[in-house]
Amino acid sequence: FLGIPELSNIDEMTAVGLVINDLSMHDPSRDLVLAGTQQNVELKMALDQEQHKLTLLEDSMNKLDVEMRKTDELVNQMIPKQVAERLRGGGESVSEVFESVTIIFSDVVGFTTICSNLKPMQVVNMLNQMYTIFDILSEQHGVYKVETIGDAYMGVAGAPIRIPNHAELVADLCLDLMHA
Repeated sequence: FLGIPELSNIDEMTAVGLVINDLSMHDPSRDLVLAGTQQNVELKMALDQEQHKLTLLEDSMNKLDVEMRKTDELVNQMIPKQVAERLRGGGESVSEVFESVTIIFSDVVGFTTICSNLKPMQVVNMLNQMYTIFDILSEQHGVYKVETIGDAYMGVAGAPIRIPNHAELVADLCLDLMHA
């Protein structure tokens, strides 16, 4: 060449009809073209690695969201939703004093005698059906189910949500439970 062609990449070089061997071994254009190509390859590899990391991060975030939902569901089954929300909010204390609440304790009369005549799975099914009805009725009456142990059922009205007619709600629940 009488001059040095200004080329920044292989595409420009092939566009003017040259190949890398057409350039002198010590031609600065050759170094620029090769360096540009090398840089493009390195940038492409770095971009691919970052995209892979981003995919892994998105997968991890999705898995974390699933686990957070499971945790929320579990916490909401164990404690009242209002208390769980206060805990998540980072409040200093979730304990409260309630001036007046009504608590229901129920027990199946003759449970031991009933169970002695049933197979274990029949007892489990009976309790499951009974407490499913209790849970539905408790929710309908605004009574929070505190605990079930064996044939004992405990609920409360007036806490964690303050309701002035809590005794009436529990009385109505009791009447409905007797008819259920």
